[in-house]
Amino acid sequence: MKNVLILTLLVIGGLFALPWLATPTWASGTGISGHSGNPATNFGMSCNACHGGGSEPVVSLTGPQTVLAGESVVYTLHVQSTALALQTAAGLNVSATGGTLASLGGDTQVMDGEVTQTSPKNNTGAGMATFSFGWTAPMSAPQTVVLYAAGNSVNLDGTPGGDHHANTILSVDVVDPSAVELTSLATTTPTPSAARAVAVVLLVGLVGLGVAWRRRAQPLR
Repeated sequence: MKNVLILTLLVIGGLFALPWLATPTWASGTGISGHSGNPATNFGMSCNACHGGGSEPVVSLTGPQTVLAGESVVYTLHVQSTALALQTAAGLNVSATGGTLASLGGDTQVMDGEVTQTSPKNNTGAGMATFSFGWTAPMSAPQTVVLYAAGNSVNLDGTPGGDHHANTILSVDVVDPSAVELTSLATTTPTPSAARAVAVVLLVGLVGLGVAWRRRAQPLR
């Protein structure tokens, strides 16, 4: 009798769970973290955990690839729809293995230390949606930090169907400012005017040495 009761409860629980399992309720138009494809966060999960069925977009991340320790810079994620008539907006999730990510306001926000959209951003007439965000490099250098980004091209129908994502990464070298200054000094090339000034000084010096040598070489009278 006890086993029958347990089995009945399991069946009833399963029936209640089916709608939740069939619909990925964790999809969020107002942004989500842990879906950038970063293997160190959420098992490397990306937007395909809930969105799918659409056409894969072309995603790229642009910005500086060499940054001074502690420097703040700006990056831009580009999400190009490949189904312009259907997938008319986009979202994003970006994480970093070091440093601090920041929202520049408007269409992005910081959630759990990662950048995501505040709401799906409409594409331009060419099918492109762009998101700019800030990043401050860590103080320790040298090291390489990786930015993981997912761009999700969506159809705005209120469900995760008919959407598709793509991932990209960008490696950023964080360098010591003092090392950069020393390298700059070592590789500085004199300007033409400075080179001419040095040549004149050397020429005057040589002439002076020649005159002095002649005077010493003349016999006493």
